[in-house]
Amino acid sequence: MRTRLNRLQTEWIRARISFHLISMALKICSNPFRVFKKLQQLRSWYDLTFYENIGIRKIYRSQDRYFFRLHVPGWPSEAYKKLMRAELEEVFGVRHRGSMLQFIIFAITKQCPLRCMHCSEWDRMRTPNEMSVERLKGILQYYQDSGVSQILLSGGEPMTMVDQIPELISDSHEKIDYWILSSGYNLTPENVEKIKTAGVTGVFISIDHWLPEKHNTFRDNGRSFKWASEAAENVKKAGLLLCLSICATKEFVSTENLWQYAGMAKQMNAQFIQLLDPKQAGRFKQRDIDLSQQQIEEIEQFYRDINSKSAYRDWPVVLYGGYSMRRTGCFGGGKRFLFIDTNGDVHSCPFCESTTCEACTKDIKKPAFYSTLQISQ
Repeated sequence: MRTRLNRLQTEWIRARISFHLISMALKICSNPFRVFKKLQQLRSWYDLTFYENIGIRKIYRSQDRYFFRLHVPGWPSEAYKKLMRAELEEVFGVRHRGSMLQFIIFAITKQCPLRCMHCSEWDRMRTPNEMSVERLKGILQYYQDSGVSQILLSGGEPMTMVDQIPELISDSHEKIDYWILSSGYNLTPENVEKIKTAGVTGVFISIDHWLPEKHNTFRDNGRSFKWASEAAENVKKAGLLLCLSICATKEFVSTENLWQYAGMAKQMNAQFIQLLDPKQAGRFKQRDIDLSQQQIEEIEQFYRDINSKSAYRDWPVVLYGGYSMRRTGCFGGGKRFLFIDTNGDVHSCPFCESTTCEACTKDIKKPAFYSTLQISQ
């Protein structure tokens, strides 16, 4: 079951989370004045990165945990403690700055029934040689041991491997939040129940327009919107968290379209919306895809309003990486996340063309590794 907390419940959980964070900080530094200063410093960084008026305003309960941001694991959990301990160690100078690997996006298969206009994996998906289940498990184990708190399974279409997913995550789902990044394909009630039982926290479903025909054209499949909307209903009934994800193209971005899309997400009972800027990668390579300055201003205003204004308190939480990137830089390159492609090679992010290393390498734990990744972005 998943529910949105009311105002009183939200304030109570916020207080408990704050107390937990202070307790963790005092275990790193016993000086309460320094703890207060460093926590303020951490809060200021979050304010700059995610917009100062957002804070923790919307909280959802799912499977006895509380969620308020997409890439923050549910509280209380081992995954949450792992993430916040790393955040605190960085701000207190215990950990090398800029080397906190928080989550990975792992493309586990090249199989996909769609031909999406923006597919960043397009070139690799045209090549043979899928990774074996043992190879996939080895990579997942490696990053679990490296300290990540979230793993996002993508592809291709990861739900083509629904029978293998329980085996892939069975040994680590209690320590890591797993999400599925899907088009909605194969997310039948039975398969959603299967991934829930395996330990999956939530599902991203890609819907690229609120008008079904425009989404289907973008995905080059006349059944795609139907798959996605039925999948959203199945995810809701199973009690998993739901995020609708959209590549916000210049053909789409307008104030009207953004709010129509958000209204659709609210009607589908999504807890989160992810907005992605179009990037020059895969099928979008060498195409005129950049948003105009006016469109950037429109999408940022939408992001601020829906996350901060009380009128939209019961609307989904929106994550917009473009907002953060324009202010504090990209979180890829190991600063917060890495991308592992369908060949098992590591990239700074899903849109970087050059590979840095194979997924399992001892160099990934060295500070110099992250510096190299950040330079290559």
